[in-house]
Amino acid sequence: MSSRTEPFECIFLELTNRCNFNCSFCPNSCMTRARGLMDESLARRILDEIAEEGLCRWVNLSLMGEPLLHPRLLSIAEHGVRLGIPIHLITNLSLLDPDRLSRLLGLPIAHLTLSLQTPRPEEFRLKGAPKSFSLEDSMEVVEQAVRMKLAARSPTEISIHLLTTRLERPRGISLLERTQERLDLARQFRARARSWAAEVDTAVPPEAPVRERLAFWLGLDAFVPLLPGVSLCFKRATLWANTLLVSGAEVQPRLEGTCQLALDTLGVFWDGRLTLCCLDFDGVLSFGSVSDRPISDLLQSQTYKDLRSSFEAGRLPRALCQQCRGRLTGPSARRLVPGSLPVLVGEGWRYLRRFRFSRTLRRIPQEIEKYLRR
Repeated sequence: MSSRTEPFECIFLELTNRCNFNCSFCPNSCMTRARGLMDESLARRILDEIAEEGLCRWVNLSLMGEPLLHPRLLSIAEHGVRLGIPIHLITNLSLLDPDRLSRLLGLPIAHLTLSLQTPRPEEFRLKGAPKSFSLEDSMEVVEQAVRMKLAARSPTEISIHLLTTRLERPRGISLLERTQERLDLARQFRARARSWAAEVDTAVPPEAPVRERLAFWLGLDAFVPLLPGVSLCFKRATLWANTLLVSGAEVQPRLEGTCQLALDTLGVFWDGRLTLCCLDFDGVLSFGSVSDRPISDLLQSQTYKDLRSSFEAGRLPRALCQQCRGRLTGPSARRLVPGSLPVLVGEGWRYLRRFRFSRTLRRIPQEIEKYLRR
């Protein structure tokens, strides 16, 4: 299919980079590239190629923006499901009405992420949501989504995302950093889940208090099972490649290093341009457009091969990559990256698990198969 030896883990298909929110922990307000909608015919052609060539394990219908702002989202999602592609969707909840929800669960898409993010009234304002949409509205949509999934026995997995700045604080914002805060929220959501489960006679997964407390303490992405196919996720915030800083903090770029994200994922902007990274909100890592060439052709290009070779050799090829992997300095650096022991341990474990364990285990069957074929 390309110079790659295995499919991408995920391809981010950005149907639009427009958003009706303006979250303080998101670079939406920093984005300078043009905003628009992907043409439906282009989206279908990309999905066709992904299915035909086996380019990735799953497709996320977003990169930047709120995908439900695309008027043909449901048609595009349906086309992907029909092709046998696991479709993932992330939404800020504001446009997820009962009709859209019913159709998404009925397709069914593989995964629906409900970006609740800030579950407390004093922090909801950070999302820059329309005045007509409140935290109470968000919670109502979450409850509706879970109940509809359970009633329809839909195989779509639902995760409810809450944001934690335990490891990184975009623009110095602090959210759900204390372990006890997250434990309390997990307890509250479990209580809600038990009431939802009672309505349809569904079993509630057992708790794992030691593992959860450890994950919370380390600041890792922590998934708390609530119901079969429904989980609460405490998602770590990001500085978006060290761009969401505060005054008094600077980045010391790093020239050497690697990035498994750039090796394992691919992004397609709404205008058809390809990017190496889902953190590339302004498109500076673009290396060609699928508007006039298939993805497979671009993956065979010398530009892409050189980029991959650089990462595999431990060299960071672009300025954004060097900035992303750079070191924060200055008197305000600690406002962005807390330097506590659990943070450092959690960060080390996250990289070790992501860059070594999962990738190695995934390749073992492939290597055995190659050996048996000799």
